[in-house]
Amino acid sequence: MFVLIRFAAQFAFAAALLAIGGLISIYLLTPPPPSPPLVTAAGETLDAEATAEVIEAIFQSAREDDAAAIRDYLATGYSPNVRSPRGDTLLIVASYRDSRAVVAALLQAKQIELDARNQAGLTAVSAAAFKGHDEALKLLIAAGADVHATGSLGQSALTFATLAGNSSTVEILKQAGAGDAGRDKSASPTAD
Repeated sequence: MFVLIRFAAQFAFAAALLAIGGLISIYLLTPPPPSPPLVTAAGETLDAEATAEVIEAIFQSAREDDAAAIRDYLATGYSPNVRSPRGDTLLIVASYRDSRAVVAALLQAKQIELDARNQAGLTAVSAAAFKGHDEALKLLIAAGADVHATGSLGQSALTFATLAGNSSTVEILKQAGAGDAGRDKSASPTAD
């Protein structure tokens, strides 16, 4: 019996390493999605240098849960779907970092793309699920974000939450319909 358990553990570890390796490969081989240009409400487009400065500052604000800076940024007319050089949106970064006030502020933006994907094909729901940030995840679900979206390798938010051992997150996702028969094919058999 011990040999079987040890084999299963080694197999699971090897599978996790392959999945991580696949994600890294996709990340390195896939160019990041393009960012929309930064255009003010007055119609002025920022040049490359100014754009880089604004992007650096606003993503730092997203990481630090500075909702006031995000609201000021949005009030200027800039896109809520701007991307970092790595292809993440503000919503993905805020969800990953559990910046709930920023998530809430971004969800108020009219043009927010709830299910935008980063370079690895992952969404804000995936980011919150992977990190076990239940409150940010609940905000995303309430706004209508897709709990069934899968990444480039077919991994879902439910898969990430299960692999990370985030049982409360798994429950939130299941209550939102993740793992329903025929919808979430990437979830592990133990997640159902």
